[in-house]
Amino acid sequence: MLPTKALASLFEAKIHVLPFNYTEAIVVECNGHFGIVDSGEDNSYPDGSDPRYPLREGTIIGCGVEDEVIPYLWKIGVKPGNLDFYIGTHPHSDHIGSASQIIQMFKPSRIYTPRYDDSYITDENRLWDNQYVYDRLIEAAQQAEVEYGAQLIQDFTYFNRSFMLGGALIQLYNTGTDYQTTGVFDANCFSLGVKVTVGAHSAFLAGDINNFTGVEDELASQVGSVDFLKMGHHGCPGSNTAAYLEALSPLYVFQTGKYSVLPAQTAQSLANLGSRYASADDVRADGLDAYVVTLMATGVTTNFDYSKPRVYYSGEAGAYRCYQGGLPNASFTGWIRGDVGWLWFDRSSEPVRSSWVSDGSAWYYVGADGLMCSGWKRIGSSWYYFDASGAMATGWRQVDGSWSFFASSGQMQTGWVVDGGHWYWIDLSGQMQVGWQRVGGSWYYLGSGGAMATDWLHLGGSWYWLESSGAMATGWQRVAGEWYWLGSDGAMVTGWEKIDGLWYHFSGSGQMDAGWLELGGSWYYLGPDGAMVVGAAWVDGVEYQFGPTGALLAA
Repeated sequence: MLPTKALASLFEAKIHVLPFNYTEAIVVECNGHFGIVDSGEDNSYPDGSDPRYPLREGTIIGCGVEDEVIPYLWKIGVKPGNLDFYIGTHPHSDHIGSASQIIQMFKPSRIYTPRYDDSYITDENRLWDNQYVYDRLIEAAQQAEVEYGAQLIQDFTYFNRSFMLGGALIQLYNTGTDYQTTGVFDANCFSLGVKVTVGAHSAFLAGDINNFTGVEDELASQVGSVDFLKMGHHGCPGSNTAAYLEALSPLYVFQTGKYSVLPAQTAQSLANLGSRYASADDVRADGLDAYVVTLMATGVTTNFDYSKPRVYYSGEAGAYRCYQGGLPNASFTGWIRGDVGWLWFDRSSEPVRSSWVSDGSAWYYVGADGLMCSGWKRIGSSWYYFDASGAMATGWRQVDGSWSFFASSGQMQTGWVVDGGHWYWIDLSGQMQVGWQRVGGSWYYLGSGGAMATDWLHLGGSWYWLESSGAMATGWQRVAGEWYWLGSDGAMVTGWEKIDGLWYHFSGSGQMDAGWLELGGSWYYLGPDGAMVVGAAWVDGVEYQFGPTGALLAA
């Protein structure tokens, strides 16, 4: 019997949807009573040793969530004695994999699940470990019947497909049995749906219901309008058809899957209806243990923050979209972080693409997919670098251990660059160079900080003269009124040096000597041009004789 309107106003039902992708665990709570609709994947699977349960391709391995589900059940107060029912919507491991553990631990009074045998499935590629998880559930249920008098219910008559949970009415849908004789290609086709009603407000938990055999078309008129819809089959194609959604017209919808698999038409249908969307990823990102919907006679609330702007990627549309308030926001401006990066919106629900963006503090570039770029990016004919925050680099930046220089407009510079009164050489890869560099036929020296050297340079025990242009000098060079000879390698010469057939002498500091020079006890005479004199020569009105080595012989 339904509670009276006055009595119903005293009750509220909470629906806890745990935030898993592609596995479902849902708890219904009302007036101190609890019920479970599926409990998610577990870590058990057939290893093939039992011929009844071969290890088939596609069987899920190592994705169990029982270590999250069980603590959550204890946390919200589920315990033996207050768990009225366990409903296994259909024999897929992502829904009832952990059923046997939950039944044994929390001892539900009633266990509901449709009958199953592998022979019901016409597509052998969709058998997976169905029989294994179903048989484990049935075995646990039969043990519960013996141990504490639980009921296993698999024939859904008029009298057992509607029942109360505290003050909430629970109704089972899609309870037909034709599939047991006609066969279906997938167990999803006979997934149960569960409706929860308190007063005038209700929720529909759609399991993996789809419309491949017209189930949603049938349910559209049977279920009627609801306030909350846990979307069918994790939001995958084939479920949540437009006419079905329109008939249910939910105020809130929740997807136990990624938005990327949601068909664009489904997303648009929900937007047109004003249905406020949330996903398992959103709940986890917000640090919540579960998405909780509260049904009251006076209205419906959730624990989810719909005010926060969120961004989703549609695999079908190949594009991102901004939501706020659970709906596409056609006027949002600003950055939003998606699954794989940041996107910029400019008064639109769709992000800016292939464009420069400024948020007032820095410049950024968003690619063709709308994602903010980071690292190196070629735009037009120029290279740019964007740091970890996405901000465009200007000036000097160290990247991967090398220094690069970027103009105020962001373009990476190559060739000669002047900064702070110093010149730097940057190669074609954008890396600042140090040490000796040959540029345009001349040698230049760049210090450890990259700045081009000029004037005298002492390096490796030798002195070099670098012109004001930075080019290394060779040959004769007049510096501060003195002559120097720089070898072909640029090193300043000291001592004797034969140049163009003539001998010259350069002091220890490199200046060319001229006039009389005493070395090793011998005298030499160097002309005004520095060339050493040999043979007879007049010096200051006196004739001298110089040997073939230039040493003075006699006056």
